[in-house]
This record gives sequence, C-alpha cells and structure tokens, in this order.
Amino acid sequence: MRGAWPAERPLLVRVSATDWVDGGWTPEETVDLARLLHGA
Repeated sequence: MRGAWPAERPLLVRVSATDWVDGGWTPEETVDLARLLHGA
C-alpha cells in the first residue's frame, strides 16, 4: 500500500481489539497485528 500512497499522508488502520466470539479474534492477536502493520 505504501508504494501507492503518498509518503506525506498518514496510512491508518482501524481494528477491533476483540470480536467477542468464542474462538474469534483476541486482544493478543490484535497486538500481534499492530506489530506486523508497524513493521510493514
């Protein structure tokens, strides 16, 4: 995405910390995703 998006513009991502479903998205997975996105 950064290759197509201007460097001077912010690139934002909004995710829910949890989806409140048994076996679903967890806060720990949200932290992992944030770390992956930060390094991208």
